[in-house]
Amino acid sequence: MQVNDKMTNPFFSKNSKQKQGFVDEFQGNLNDFKKKEYKEKQLEFSNEDLNLGRIKENFITYAQQKMKQDIVKKGEENLINKLFTTIDAMNKRK
Repeated sequence: MQVNDKMTNPFFSKNSKQKQGFVDEFQGNLNDFKKKEYKEKQLEFSNEDLNLGRIKENFITYAQQKMKQDIVKKGEENLINKLFTTIDAMNKRK
């Protein structure tokens, strides 16, 4: 059987050292890619900015301020309602 040189892949016609060099280079690139991907996954799950204790404290502070604002608003509504009730009572007497 005769093999046509034009039809063969140049990779297969290289000598053993060159082939091994290509394989080593490819494996090195693959390992670098895997290491980089692993580091990125590590960063995703070890986010140091996410401090649940601080978030809890901030939420407690926010909730306390919101509760105080709601109490003040409810007090203002009660005072306005009492004022209108007094005005209506004064108008009925006249």
